[in-house]
Amino acid sequence: MSRRVPQRGGRPRPSDHQGDRPPDRPAAGGRPASGRARWLLVIAAIVVISLVAWLALRPRPAPPGAGGDATTGEAAALSPEAAYETALRHSRAGRHEESLPFYRRALTGSPENPWVVHYNFGGALYNVGLEVRQRHGVAVPVVRSSIERVALMREALVELDIAERLAITPRDRATVIRARGERFQIWGFPWEGFVLLRQAQWTDPASTELGRIADGYVLVLEHPERRPTANVDPAGVR
Repeated sequence: MSRRVPQRGGRPRPSDHQGDRPPDRPAAGGRPASGRARWLLVIAAIVVISLVAWLALRPRPAPPGAGGDATTGEAAALSPEAAYETALRHSRAGRHEESLPFYRRALTGSPENPWVVHYNFGGALYNVGLEVRQRHGVAVPVVRSSIERVALMREALVELDIAERLAITPRDRATVIRARGERFQIWGFPWEGFVLLRQAQWTDPASTELGRIADGYVLVLEHPERRPTANVDPAGVR
């Protein structure tokens, strides 16, 4: 985009033909044109705000697979343990959307390490927003809109919150915090990602890797043209 170069010269002078004619005045009893314009702008702003509020609050269809019912379909026919194994198999194969109902079914049971199930479920929800499929030789995103992608991200963060609360060891909690920080960084929140990476480092001080990754985020903040050294596990599976 080219920059606009200001014209040389001083301030514009009034036309020599104006003479001493006084400025126009509105007719008696009428509202100045500038006043009417301000009222039109206020009305337009009210209409826009009302429309945005309606769009934000109106019911929306659930993202594909995000609202799956674990009590019906193939997942319901499996035990929670078998459903979890199926969910992991789908996730490792890159079929994240298909894995969601099986994760939901797995969470109806009592897994040995529940934080891991929530952690992997959160990873699957996040990855659905990145998943693409081939249709007639063209890569097409599974998620149809940014609204659905944001909804999946929000649910993924909820699952990571649960996983962090259920994690027992500092190493496990740091793993969850790191995942949350990396996702924030990818979504364009570098400072939030850096703070979470430092929190993960302090949660598990024995991990030299976390300290190195957090230092790498500092470098990215100082030099935005560089890319972070941390990478999100593409499958989100332990």
